[in-house]
Amino acid sequence: MADVAFYLNEDAYDFRRWATWMADHGMNHIRAYLPLSWKHIEKATETNGGDVGSCLFPYAETDPGSRVFDLERFDDAYWARFRKKLELCEETGTIVHLLVWNGWQLRAPDTAAGTNSEINWPGHFFNPDTNCNACTELLGGDLENRYAMYHSVTDDKADLSAAQKAFFNKVVDVTWGLDNVYFDLVHEIAEHRRDWEKTREWIVEMANSMRSHRESKTSKPFIVGFDTGGLSEDEQDWIYSHPAFDVVIYGKSHTVEQATEWRRKYGKIYIPTRRLG
Repeated sequence: MADVAFYLNEDAYDFRRWATWMADHGMNHIRAYLPLSWKHIEKATETNGGDVGSCLFPYAETDPGSRVFDLERFDDAYWARFRKKLELCEETGTIVHLLVWNGWQLRAPDTAAGTNSEINWPGHFFNPDTNCNACTELLGGDLENRYAMYHSVTDDKADLSAAQKAFFNKVVDVTWGLDNVYFDLVHEIAEHRRDWEKTREWIVEMANSMRSHRESKTSKPFIVGFDTGGLSEDEQDWIYSHPAFDVVIYGKSHTVEQATEWRRKYGKIYIPTRRLG
């Protein structure tokens, strides 16, 4: 599978071999996550037999090997590798559904067992224990505080909001000029957020930041969606109706009837990301 393809070096994931195999077998559409937890990158690398000491991360460490990151400095080597893989997908005719921000990586030891809770929030780049940036301090302490991740816009936490926008805009910068990538702003937010009124303001702010950043570079089409799996019907309707989003993405079990209904109701392409059932 391609889910963690952008986590790993070639020693743990032979991306070229996989992309070639996909193309040879007539498959041309994948989904893959960008990582938000350094612990998850290390675990995936180790599981696949790679060298943990050579892991690359989206952010630069304050000191090599410290696993303390600076949210104001991106790691060029990571993003160059990411771009190279996207270019290979374009060469093989593969469309990439890019899951930009992983809602489930807020999982922590207070969440359900068996869901990698020990490597997600504990290794999250925005966890104040793993970075040197004062803007994330409000997310530490009581585990409930991490959900303020999505309240930064409404609560006027400008530095935190700016750091979040910088991540989304970096994705725009690195994917610029490619025609085979579309964006899922946040995947699986439903189970990992709190105040919806605050969260939806954050959603719009981040989506519009990506769009305006893109429009400053090119007039090419820019496709952004948002996974609503697990959200209420009213929340889903708000997302799917919002002009910030171009497609309908649903990350739970789906049906042909639902796909047909939403396609007609919202006038947008429907993209299922899980099983038919």
